[in-house]
Amino acid sequence: MRNQRLLRFASSLQRVGNLTLTTQGVRVAYFRWLGHWLLTALVGLALLVSLDSLLSMSDSVPGTVIPFCWQTSLPAKKGHQFVPVTAVAIAVTPDGTVFSAGVAEAYGGVASYKAGKFVTKYDYESGFGSSAFAVAVDDSYVYIGTGVGVFRTRIGDESYNRTPIIKGSVYGLALRSGELYVSDTAANKIRIFSTATMKEIRSFPAPRPGPLAVSADGRVWVIQGKPGEEPFAMGGQKIISFSKDGKPGPEITDFENPCTLAFDPKGRLLVAGLNRHCQIWIYDVTGTPKRVGSLGIEGGIFSGEESGRFEPWKFHWIRGLGFDAAGNLYVASTFGSWYGALIEAYSPEGKRLWYVYGLGNWLDTACSDPANENVVYTKEHVYRMDWSKPPGQEQSLYGLTVDRFRYPLDPRVTDLHGPSHRLIHGVRRIGGRLFLYCGAQGTSNLEIYKFVKGCVAAPCGYVAGASTWRPGSGKRWPEDAEIFIWTDENGNGAPEPDEFASVERKPRWGHMHVDATGGIWQCSSSDEKIYYLPCKGLDEKGNPIYRRSSEVSYPYPPEFTGDRLRRLFYIPSDDVMIAGGGGPEGAWNVIVRYDHWSDPARRKKRWTIKLPLNDKSYTPDINYGGGAPVAMQACGEYLFVAYGYGLVRVHRLDDGGYVGTIRPNINGFRGGGGWVDADNALNVTLRKNGEYVIFLENAALNLVMMFRWRPPKR
Repeated sequence: MRNQRLLRFASSLQRVGNLTLTTQGVRVAYFRWLGHWLLTALVGLALLVSLDSLLSMSDSVPGTVIPFCWQTSLPAKKGHQFVPVTAVAIAVTPDGTVFSAGVAEAYGGVASYKAGKFVTKYDYESGFGSSAFAVAVDDSYVYIGTGVGVFRTRIGDESYNRTPIIKGSVYGLALRSGELYVSDTAANKIRIFSTATMKEIRSFPAPRPGPLAVSADGRVWVIQGKPGEEPFAMGGQKIISFSKDGKPGPEITDFENPCTLAFDPKGRLLVAGLNRHCQIWIYDVTGTPKRVGSLGIEGGIFSGEESGRFEPWKFHWIRGLGFDAAGNLYVASTFGSWYGALIEAYSPEGKRLWYVYGLGNWLDTACSDPANENVVYTKEHVYRMDWSKPPGQEQSLYGLTVDRFRYPLDPRVTDLHGPSHRLIHGVRRIGGRLFLYCGAQGTSNLEIYKFVKGCVAAPCGYVAGASTWRPGSGKRWPEDAEIFIWTDENGNGAPEPDEFASVERKPRWGHMHVDATGGIWQCSSSDEKIYYLPCKGLDEKGNPIYRRSSEVSYPYPPEFTGDRLRRLFYIPSDDVMIAGGGGPEGAWNVIVRYDHWSDPARRKKRWTIKLPLNDKSYTPDINYGGGAPVAMQACGEYLFVAYGYGLVRVHRLDDGGYVGTIRPNINGFRGGGGWVDADNALNVTLRKNGEYVIFLENAALNLVMMFRWRPPKR
């Protein structure tokens, strides 16, 4: 027996190295190899070698895979070097380093950049996502204003800061001559501290104080918040001022929804915020405040022939302003309905020097235009892709699809706290026109948007199974209904009472899927039926036509009973239905392909797949749904299944055979529980050159992962 092992070992050595060995040499080599193997195994056990790194070598898909983060302007950086979800305030040092305050779930909400490159991030214990409302910086420290107080951290120190140095609800910070000015909003006062001792040296009352700036003569200009629980959610009420000792002074009341203040090198006060003109207004405040100029194109991002196009000086919702010693202007914006950070730098001559963006948030993925693989959409943005560029450099930000001024009742603005709890389901071509479909995290409803001018997509339809739509009031629309179809019959992008059809107050819970033709499929656990709502073309306003009278229902296949049918994917060209379900409560791991789905007499089950579920040898972290399948999509010759851990499992579509797994190894991140947590987290495009582009939600890192996979020819 031992000699047979030796012979097999010698044979393998000869095959690998073309070696000629004596029997004694084989025996020595064998025992050396055996000893080396045992030592390696023991060391591996001692060091708890990462299982997923071993798996990434053993079960990878064949061909080449290029993974990286997407929807951020820093996709090739390592670690936490991303732009946070928001930039609601900035501070700028004399050398042009920009510090932004915002929120980011898996890492610090404050980060710094210089010349368009990431410098560092700051993490602190202020609540969800290390949220921050204000930031200031001097030669030694970063001061971070949050809902629990002010954190002070040495510049460059990435360690976790657990203790605020000043307590309070802080929406504004400013530095002047060794003094830190703090807007303590809940206390209705402005407090001034010595930066040398961090002792409070004076304070004065101010109603709902927020973002502030201090002039060279010590006058404090501050944005007064609106009454209510969120005084600065959409900008403040007006701008008030105080002398250095707290005496009230002049006010600025002609600027709508002010969000940020800054003094320029000439001592003029700059004001910006959220309004239709999307400009920075310049005020001479040496006496009575007087508007003397503006910066930016009037109408901002929505001006010009191509509404929503991202171009220099076309601003949206400006949240932060600052200058460096060279006179360069820095502008931070919300480039979305509620989230999406954009920071731009402009020279005194008006040239845009650089910009960075972080346009993901907790829920989103991406989808290519079916007619153009070089254009990619998320629920709020448009990107152009240049596939000839190196990995991580293909994307360029092209535009914004949400116009909150023209369409104020857009569900992305009014519903589900903006975009944070919805994601793109896909973009579809119907009658040659392009439509955007969005759904919530657990999709029982689909919002429909049509592209009308430039990049902007207007609300045009809504198919509800269990509605969450609450445009501006506490009740669901209309009349607290659960099931309905809304069609924008008059073309104004807003719901009208007579535009709703098939209204019911009984919900139909279950996953929704929109197929390539615009047909909508839903699995309903309440009556164990699959519903198909075909798209019957476009009406005279260019809206997709959906009518309950055209709806078809099918009983659940025998493989799935009760609430065990969780996902659907239909291929209209082949009349193929792929159904996912089974598994224990709250999870699914069985997928079945049915041919001739629409004809029950001919319908045939082609294959069944049972996927790994909460198997730590496959997904090392099973917390927060990490060990379970979450989303699936068929494309080309393959079926792709995304797990909560962040990996994508690939099977052949023809016979269900396992091909391999695409495991994330993006900027040092290899996966984690809850990375992917939405029904429609996955979109796949087959490019003309045979490459598959896989877009995958990453809730933890607030962005989209992209994998480029080129399988070998079959």
